[in-house]
Amino acid sequence: FDIDKNPIKTRSRKREYVDLRCIFYYLACKHIGFPLIAAGRYSGRDHTSIIHMNKRAEALIETDDKFRNLYSIIYNNITKQYAEDFTGYSEQCES
Repeated sequence: FDIDKNPIKTRSRKREYVDLRCIFYYLACKHIGFPLIAAGRYSGRDHTSIIHMNKRAEALIETDDKFRNLYSIIYNNITKQYAEDFTGYSEQCES
């Protein structure tokens, strides 16, 4: 990927930007426990957009090898580097 902007906050519809946004929202909401509204506010989007992107990510993880590979790379790198931070944040969100 040759990305020169913040892929989360950009409005670009290029596939590489959309894929990275999908992965960001999916990880933030499903794995870390960010509320939909918080994820939306961070990127200037409505919570319904975040719901759509999470559904899209789930579908692409199941059907698209390229997307699944990108997701796996990002997920593995993040969990390797920040596993303790994610665990602590998830526990805070649950209580």
